[in-house]
Amino acid sequence: MIKKRILFSKEKRFWAKYKIKIASTLFAILIWFFIVTGGTFDYVVSIPIKTPRHKDYTITNHLPRLAKIRVRGQGMFILAFLIFREGRLQLSVNWEEGETTIRPSEKDIILTGNAKKLTIRNIVEPDTIKLKIEKLMVRDVPIKRTMELQPFPGYTIVGSIRLKPELVQIKGPRSIITHFDSVSTQTGKMDKLKHPVNVQVDLQRPDDKRITLLADRVHIIADVQKLMEKEIKEVLVTVRNLPPHVKALVLPSHFTLIVQ
Repeated sequence: MIKKRILFSKEKRFWAKYKIKIASTLFAILIWFFIVTGGTFDYVVSIPIKTPRHKDYTITNHLPRLAKIRVRGQGMFILAFLIFREGRLQLSVNWEEGETTIRPSEKDIILTGNAKKLTIRNIVEPDTIKLKIEKLMVRDVPIKRTMELQPFPGYTIVGSIRLKPELVQIKGPRSIITHFDSVSTQTGKMDKLKHPVNVQVDLQRPDDKRITLLADRVHIIADVQKLMEKEIKEVLVTVRNLPPHVKALVLPSHFTLIVQ
């Protein structure tokens, strides 16, 4: 109780000592905010660079993520723009295979919301953007199973494990897709299996984001059966392909066979 009273007393003395200075500072910040937001300023802001998509072509080189532009407007609208980022640089691309350089202009800048009340002065950077455009192609590649199947003790997988379909279509730039040899299933393990398996599993998406899978899943099919044993008695043993004039005596002449 005494400790709480001491802490309360210190807090009370602190506010009594500094409350005028704190109030003056907050009032000064409020006045500054009204002055700044009410004036007109030029300001450099960053906006994302967006590229359109095309069904037959794609851009394969690295592009800058942000552009810097100079805008003019009232401080309150600039402040709102810095908070909500209502703008982007939408590149205009002439889709034709090869390398080219484009020069973004103010007409490529799209402002939305309150940002429309700002005036675009100019693009600070980048002044040019290089593009490497390649044609998209579709190719069939094998599916590789990385999902492990483990039967329950006393059970086995009869025949081979099948994938349906065995191939999947991928889509991507010609220079990359020609070197792509397979797509893997999700990695994991299905154990303690007692019944035939026919399940769908996801395919792993390629690390290269420029490659698109045209199917997401594949069926894994396996015939799981219980192991059985059968005893076959009195199996006759015979000899074949003896050299001429040679006789053979087989001991024992019969045996018992256990088939699993």
